[in-house]
Amino acid sequence: MKKRLLAIVMMMGVLCPSVLCAYAADTNDAVEQPVTATENEGETTLWPEIMPLAMLYDESNTTSTTGSTRTSTFTATAGNGGIIRTWYRNDASLTAKVILYKYNSSTKQYKNVSNFTVGSGKGKWTEYKGTGASTGRYYVTVEAVGGKTVKGYLRVVQTTESLS
Repeated sequence: MKKRLLAIVMMMGVLCPSVLCAYAADTNDAVEQPVTATENEGETTLWPEIMPLAMLYDESNTTSTTGSTRTSTFTATAGNGGIIRTWYRNDASLTAKVILYKYNSSTKQYKNVSNFTVGSGKGKWTEYKGTGASTGRYYVTVEAVGGKTVKGYLRVVQTTESLS
């Protein structure tokens, strides 16, 4: 019976990878995760390999020649975790500043809730765990520090597992 259940879960895992990770979390069966090279906490050229509950934004070709770029608005959903993780790999020759904004329904404005800088050729992540992080509307800007070119890979996920 357990083998049949495992076969069903594995087939569902092909269709929906989060099902496979949820099954592994509920059993003692381990799902092997790729190892990432971390220079120091929060700084890595590769994406931290913890399965998110929701991919909020994923753009491998974030570019601009005007000095900054802004994502479309995306929404966090209750039940997908209280941590919003933003990661950016800077492929430009200048330092980039990454800013996560969250909509404040009281003031009817977006507020900077998390920001960090990323050196040229580097990658870095940060986590926003503020009150109400699990719900709401967000967007991200990436700005070139001292120049005009923005080029890199930006990901934003919602998760329950903190890396810090």
